[in-house]
Amino acid sequence: MGSAVEKNQEPSLYPSLEQLSGAGRGRVFYLDQSRITIGRAETNHVVVVDDSVSREHAVIEKGDDGAFVVFDNQSRNGILVNGKKVEASVIESNDQVSIGTVLFRFLVPSEKFESESGAAESSGAPMLPGKKKFQLNRRVLLYGGAGLVLAAVLLMDKGTPQQSDAKKTKPEDPNANPTVVVSEAPTPPKMTDSPKQEVIDLTKNPVESSLEQLSQNDISVADSETHFRRGQREYFNKNYHRAINSFELALSLNRNHPVAGYYLKAAIHEAEEEAKKNYEMGMKYFESLQYQRAIYHFQQTQNLLSHRPQDPVISKAEEYIRLSRQRLQAAEMFP
Repeated sequence: MGSAVEKNQEPSLYPSLEQLSGAGRGRVFYLDQSRITIGRAETNHVVVVDDSVSREHAVIEKGDDGAFVVFDNQSRNGILVNGKKVEASVIESNDQVSIGTVLFRFLVPSEKFESESGAAESSGAPMLPGKKKFQLNRRVLLYGGAGLVLAAVLLMDKGTPQQSDAKKTKPEDPNANPTVVVSEAPTPPKMTDSPKQEVIDLTKNPVESSLEQLSQNDISVADSETHFRRGQREYFNKNYHRAINSFELALSLNRNHPVAGYYLKAAIHEAEEEAKKNYEMGMKYFESLQYQRAIYHFQQTQNLLSHRPQDPVISKAEEYIRLSRQRLQAAEMFP
C-alpha cells in the first residue's frame, strides 16, 4: 500500500508519487504494490482530499514488462499526463500526472542497468547483445599488465652498464703497476629514445575495430554514430519503435555502419514480438469489457508496428479502438 509514512524497507527501492499541488502538497507516496488506486475515498491506496477528484479516480498498474501505466477509472474530471488528457498512458520517471486539478510527479529509482549501460557508453565501444560486463574489467587488467611489462623492459634497458667504456687497460710495461681507467658514467637513455611498443587489445572484436577506423571528420559519419547511440539506448530500454527510427537514420547517413544494420533487424524482431503480445492482451481486455485497458494495448500494437504501416494488424487494432470508445461513451450515457 502506498503511504506517506516511513517504511521498514528503504523507500528509494520503490517508485513514488510526489504531490506538487493542493491540500497535502509535499507528501510522497511509495508505490510498493503492482496495482495502486487513487481517489477521494478512504479505501484508496493514495487518498486525495479535493473536490475535483472522484471517489475512485485513477489506477496505476505495473505490467509484466516492468512499465507503469496510469488508467482513468471513468472519473468526472479525467487525468492528464504531462498536460495531455489521456484515458491510459505509460508513465516514466519525472512525468507529471494530474488527478483532477491535483498535480503529482512520478519518480522511479535508478536501476542497475543504467549504470552498466552508462559505463559501456563512456568506454566508446558498442554494447552488443549478450556481451558481459566482466569483459570490461578483463580489459582493464590487460592494459595494466601490459603497462607493467613495458615499464619493466624500460627499467632493464636503463640499468644495463656499457661494458666497452669501463674495460681495464693493460700497461705496455709488464713490470709496471697496472692502472685502471674508468670512463665517465653512461648517460641513461631517454624515454623517447626507445622504440614505441604498441599495446594490442586482445579482447577487441572486429566490430569495435571497424568503429575506430571510421573517419570522424566526415559530418555524415559523426551524425550516423549519434543516431546509432540513441537507437542503442532506446533498444536497451525496450522502446523498439523509437530504436527502429534511430537505426534507420543512422544507416541513411552511413550505409557502411558496421552494426546499425544488425541492431535494426534485432529491433524489428523484438517490436513485432511485443506487438503480437499487446494485440493479444488488447483482445483479452476487450472481451472482458475492460475497454480502457484494451485501448491502451491496441495503441501499443500500432506504435510497435509503425515501421510496417500497411500491416493488417494495425487496421484491426484501429477498429477495436473505435468500438471500445463507442462502448465507453454508451456506458456514460446509459449507466
